[in-house]
Amino acid sequence: MFDTVQKILADFRRKKLPAQGLTPAAVLVPLFLKNEQPHLLMGRRTDKVLKHKGQISFPGGVRDPEDRDEVDCALREAWEEVGLEREDVTVLGQLSDIQTMTGYLVTPVVGRIPFPYEFKLNPVEVEELILVPWNVFSEPQKHRREVFEHEGSTHEVDFYEFEHHTIWGATARITRQLVELVEDRTSVEET
Repeated sequence: MFDTVQKILADFRRKKLPAQGLTPAAVLVPLFLKNEQPHLLMGRRTDKVLKHKGQISFPGGVRDPEDRDEVDCALREAWEEVGLEREDVTVLGQLSDIQTMTGYLVTPVVGRIPFPYEFKLNPVEVEELILVPWNVFSEPQKHRREVFEHEGSTHEVDFYEFEHHTIWGATARITRQLVELVEDRTSVEET
């Protein structure tokens, strides 16, 4: 699967959005195999963080001035949040930028990680890790969209249900982008 994802992302013309008035950020979208099945690594944020308390997210955050680029930012944040060493991540590519309702311009960086792994959670930022099987995002009954109004604008927001967790917002949108890209391309190649 990882070679397929890497090839798809290499051919993908990602959409880069202008950062005007937005805070640049990046997340790592970690893919791994568990019991021979592809999974995504997510975390539940603590109640100690300033924003997005208790939400499910990928490791990531605001780009620092010393970050060389979005990939550097995503890898640094993954190290700070879950103890994932840079050299243990194989970057497979990037998805299109997304703009959040809260004013961030997020670049998703997709990477393969080893599993099992000795993660070291930052107790201020990450409450728990969530290992979500890829097939959760392919099951229509696990996905829904709702319309939200935020500061006078209307937004469609994706939601996925996994066990007792609700994955929504930017994390769900990034996940949907990756899953649709891979599954659409794979189904075309199979026909």
